[in-house]
Amino acid sequence: MGFRKFGRWPVRCLAIVVCVCAASPVASAHHAHQVFYDWCRSVSFEGRITRVEWKAPHSVIDVQADDGTTYHVELTSAQLLARQYSGAPPAALTFGARVAVIAHPARDGAAIRASFPELKGDPVPNTVDPTEIRRVDNTFTWGTPPPATPLNCGPK
Repeated sequence: MGFRKFGRWPVRCLAIVVCVCAASPVASAHHAHQVFYDWCRSVSFEGRITRVEWKAPHSVIDVQADDGTTYHVELTSAQLLARQYSGAPPAALTFGARVAVIAHPARDGAAIRASFPELKGDPVPNTVDPTEIRRVDNTFTWGTPPPATPLNCGPK
């Protein structure tokens, strides 16, 4: 009986190691924001929140801009958002709230696959990585610090 218990422990450890190793490329792709988003360009818009999903690892807020375009605003995580700034973001950024957003647009699928060929499909149209979201009534502002390393945007 003792041998059977000992025999299961290495198998479980091996299974965990295999899962972690298999997830490494996904985690690497997941945190390569400059590959997925064009940090050399930005878009600004105002509109109303039409959908909110507070979840890990990415929270999503859909904003219908005043011109009718719907933007898919992707935040790194609800937990990070709550830790960085006082106040409760879920309470401040709710369905119907009027917000102003400054963000970096997603690159097209071909540009992303140049760095990560294993990824399939294209990003959701008008997906953006926000640098600032604020309620238009100025009751809440959330922003991210600039990148630690300078970007090489060069002439376009």
